[in-house]
Amino acid sequence: MYHGTIGSESLKNPLILNSLKQLKIIVEYFPDSRICPYWHTYLIEVNDDDIVKITGSISKEIKHGCFAILWNKKIVFVIFQNKVFQAEIENSQESKEWKIVKEYGKANGVQEEYLDFSKEFKKFNRFTSK
Repeated sequence: MYHGTIGSESLKNPLILNSLKQLKIIVEYFPDSRICPYWHTYLIEVNDDDIVKITGSISKEIKHGCFAILWNKKIVFVIFQNKVFQAEIENSQESKEWKIVKEYGKANGVQEEYLDFSKEFKKFNRFTSK
């Protein structure tokens, strides 16, 4: 089972969210965001068998400068517009593997402060451990 986060404002067509199992919706305020100051973050769940199909679908719908992230206990998928990265979750965010993902994100319009993917894990755990 994979869990993840995706912002509805980061999608060209947010109706794709209707086809995903939604666990929670979080509304947050980011006054410095170039996309939108209010974000509706969906905490989602995806079956192992569907992960490749779902990451591909999200990749086609996600806007330039945005990303989504899905993970299980071992693997993380970071989804950008037309590009999906797969990384080992246990590797340090400073590993070569993660640096490639972060550099790609920066080169494709993601603000650097949003490229600390560990925040996504914490966000999910904070809202699901209650």
